[in-house]
Amino acid sequence: MVSAKEEVAAAEAAKAEAEGEKTEAIKTEKNVEPDDPYSDIEGLEPATREAMKVPQIRQAVEKEFTKAAETQQAYTAALQQGQQVARATIAALAPQLDGIPLEQWPQAIQAIAQADPVRGKLVADTLSNWSQIQERQQLVDHHQQQVSRQHFESFAKSEDARTEQLAKAGGYRGR
Repeated sequence: MVSAKEEVAAAEAAKAEAEGEKTEAIKTEKNVEPDDPYSDIEGLEPATREAMKVPQIRQAVEKEFTKAAETQQAYTAALQQGQQVARATIAALAPQLDGIPLEQWPQAIQAIAQADPVRGKLVADTLSNWSQIQERQQLVDHHQQQVSRQHFESFAKSEDARTEQLAKAGGYRGR
């Protein structure tokens, strides 16, 4: 005689197996290998998908992405450090701005300029210079992102071509 626990366990196992078959059927319909980690990447050429299965190619791509991420982190850290320096400079020039929300600074700086025009101009110039530096850093960051993307796209195209050549020559068999 089968116990209730065994029946429940058997039913759960059958359900899990059915769900697994359903998942496999969906993946098979899409012509994607079940263990393909690149199946979710939209726009990835089949040749690139195959190339990413080659450890050396995958490592080279991952290395490039790591370098790009490290560069981005360095720029972010430099920008944050620069913001701290700017705040300290402005706090030294106009301690009355400390504790005032940034959106109220223009009115506060005008009040400073009315009381002490030289100091008001220094504060305004410091903020203006900092704004220009931030804009330049954003432009440099944007440019580096574009260059990284272009390098990756160029690398992916060359690897697509190389993989296609290997496949045509019969030298590449995948898994």
